[in-house]
Amino acid sequence: MTGTYGLGGQVTYAVTPDFTIGGGVAYVGATDAAGLYGDNVIEIDAGFNYRVNANLSFQFHAGYLFPDKGDSAYAAGWRARYTF
Repeated sequence: MTGTYGLGGQVTYAVTPDFTIGGGVAYVGATDAAGLYGDNVIEIDAGFNYRVNANLSFQFHAGYLFPDKGDSAYAAGWRARYTF
């Protein structure tokens, strides 16, 4: 049966009470036949969160994937979050 397994970790650091940065790394492997991008991948990601006040925060996160064959992939996103 096809499936995946993985192992990863992350670190976050509060620069100030309202500004936090972080990053992580992970390994993901396939338990069955190799696909188009091989049978394992390394992922790295990083981001930050900034809280303006109790209701408004800005967040940015980005990641990069290194497969054992094929092209690498990346993604980035940001959002402004308003809660009420």
